[in-house]
Amino acid sequence: AAKARSVTKDDSGSQVVLATSWDPDHPPEHAFDGNDKTFWTTTGMFPQELIITFPAMTKLVSVEVRAAGVKALALMKTDKLKPTNFEDLSAGEMPAEDGIQIFEFKFAPTNARHLKFIIKTAFDDFVAVYSLAVRGSPA
Repeated sequence: AAKARSVTKDDSGSQVVLATSWDPDHPPEHAFDGNDKTFWTTTGMFPQELIITFPAMTKLVSVEVRAAGVKALALMKTDKLKPTNFEDLSAGEMPAEDGIQIFEFKFAPTNARHLKFIIKTAFDDFVAVYSLAVRGSPA
């Protein structure tokens, strides 16, 4: 079996195909660039969503989120060719922190072609997502 690794790094072929917020200084791709100084920022209301498409079917094992201001999160996935018919994967609440919050979703290995990351609620009007580290291997 292939060892789990980041499946969202710049060289992985994964792409952000939808983001409900976009700021030219803090685009959604910043959540995957491996740089702790950059981030994706949301603008205003919630929920906010990102959809990531993997280059091929991928066996997901965990997602680590590094963010600021996020309260409740959810993950959904689909194994369909197009990003439709999403199913619940995991959900959780992030701890209230003054600095960067860290939350890890762990779940039974599951195949996905697309992953939806949903910020359901926040502690403030805006949040910053510094990192979405999705770990898995080719399915």
